[in-house]
Amino acid sequence: MAPRNAAHACVGRQGKNFISVRGLSREGSGAKGSAATRKLSQRSAETIHGAEEVVKEPSRALMAAIGAIGGTAGSFMGLGGGFVVVPLLTGLAKVTQHNAHAISLAAVAATSLGSSMSYLRNGALDFTAAGSMALGALATVRIGARYTQNFGPSTLRRAMGVLMLAVAPIVSFNKEFMAMLEEVGDAEVKADQPESKEENPLVRVGGLLGLGSVVGFASGFLGIGGGILMTAGLTVATSLDHHSILGTSLAAMCLPSLLGTWEHYRLGHIQPRLAAPVVIGTIIGSFIGGEIAIGVSEDRLKKGFGVVIGSLGLRALLL
Repeated sequence: MAPRNAAHACVGRQGKNFISVRGLSREGSGAKGSAATRKLSQRSAETIHGAEEVVKEPSRALMAAIGAIGGTAGSFMGLGGGFVVVPLLTGLAKVTQHNAHAISLAAVAATSLGSSMSYLRNGALDFTAAGSMALGALATVRIGARYTQNFGPSTLRRAMGVLMLAVAPIVSFNKEFMAMLEEVGDAEVKADQPESKEENPLVRVGGLLGLGSVVGFASGFLGIGGGILMTAGLTVATSLDHHSILGTSLAAMCLPSLLGTWEHYRLGHIQPRLAAPVVIGTIIGSFIGGEIAIGVSEDRLKKGFGVVIGSLGLRALLL
């Protein structure tokens, strides 16, 4: 029987990624067989070399830059930056989809904590609303993080793409969207007269708990902050002003995002040495973005960012 030539390579940490190259039975013998063996060995070496390049650890500078871009873009829109950080991590840094979601959630935790403290100092934070949403999110964020184990990278990428396509028009036409939600809220108040939103605390808290649970699961599963969902819910369920809505939604995600980050770390989705530069970059980018956004047309920023999110979402679905 003709012998077989086999080359195996195991790359990546903890032996998770394997590349195997097997030669089929050689036909013939002598010089012809030796030539075929040499050619197969060369292909095996090229395959192994290519695999090593794929799993090469990204530089700290690149990870910090990705965090800064996400933080800057997120601060323009009042978001955590996850919609930008995740595709950049997978596209530029070649991080796995699971790791990208986990690292993004760590960045969201840092951004939420830092930004909410600023809103707190300015009195733009509703503790009751933030606490209600946080409790709901705390109950589901770990479930979302664990649920990622049931799906492959392509499924997670497509799920992120669908969400980004859904969010893109909301970001682009945020002012019109919020005005529509306010009209819905006002209509509900008029229908319930003489009651008001604040006079139905149980209904209000129950609704915010439910909203928090949905956002918590999405946060753990996709590595996003859920700012858009929380902002929309607070606009309908409360009479808070816009700044208080932003501060409350950021505060609500502080503890859940930290818990989700810990769960991802426990599952082995986060390497601290890679996550730390992204977190630092996100914090710096959030500050820089806030300073830049003051002198730039908010309407143009939102429409431009909506186009970027939509393009990235479409790319995630098609690739």
